[in-house]
Amino acid sequence: MQTLLRDPLCQFLIIAALLYGLQQHFGVSDFPDAHNDRAITITDVALINFMQTQQKSFSGPVAVQTYKAMTDDAREVLKADFIRSEVLYREALSKGLDQNDEIIRRRLIQKMDYIAEGFYDTVPAATEAALGTYYQAHLRDYYQPAKASFTHIYFNPRSHDNAGRAVKSLKDLIDLEKPSANQAGRYGDRFLYQRAYADRTVSEIDSHFGAGFGATISNLAKNTWAGPIISDVGVHFVMLHTYQAGYQPSLKEIAPIVLGDLQRDQLDAVKRRAVDDIIAKYQITDVRAQVIK
Repeated sequence: MQTLLRDPLCQFLIIAALLYGLQQHFGVSDFPDAHNDRAITITDVALINFMQTQQKSFSGPVAVQTYKAMTDDAREVLKADFIRSEVLYREALSKGLDQNDEIIRRRLIQKMDYIAEGFYDTVPAATEAALGTYYQAHLRDYYQPAKASFTHIYFNPRSHDNAGRAVKSLKDLIDLEKPSANQAGRYGDRFLYQRAYADRTVSEIDSHFGAGFGATISNLAKNTWAGPIISDVGVHFVMLHTYQAGYQPSLKEIAPIVLGDLQRDQLDAVKRRAVDDIIAKYQITDVRAQVIK
């Protein structure tokens, strides 16, 4: 039974039956506006569908109950909104406003993209072996780079006449007063980026201080001031709080993440095949060489 309910055709028939039942329940037997662009027939089903799209809620039974519970005034407001929306939509179509519109074009492409995905049941369940194979093929994607947390006091040599002497004076002051990390802002010069960094990768650190700075501070003693340390942007006194070397997590540690990635790639493959099948129905003529020589 569950297999039958997952069948796309069965799902389509159930949805069609539900819509037909709603039409019969509210006494709607046909679509009287089908051949008259200037006729708008107000039906309970039309208002319920409109209400669902406005509220972005697509539970049929809930929508029916909500509609039944509405006051007469509320239904009149809903009807007026529906008429306004329908009239403007039809007028836009009659004026060809849907043609050559990039936003509408993108929306239609998105809808076809969604249809091309099909139902997720077409993607085979991931086995343990498939998960392991996928993980091994994408090891570099799951590597965790080295990270560090630290606070620094910045000294800008270009802001001082005698930089060497000024750096020594700053070092002596830090050694004497031994400020905490929270007090670092009282010392040194203003830095372009942050004064404190938490769990930043070495590459992120190097992007602010210059190549090699992250590796340099990785060997410092923790929770004590070290320096002066020269970077591409100046001189620093650094208090290293934590350092985590880079490592490769095991599949067991990140199995849910790997499974999600595998399923997403499988779904992308299904969609690509579906789109390729659609493209195959078209005759593609490339005349570039005839136009541009």
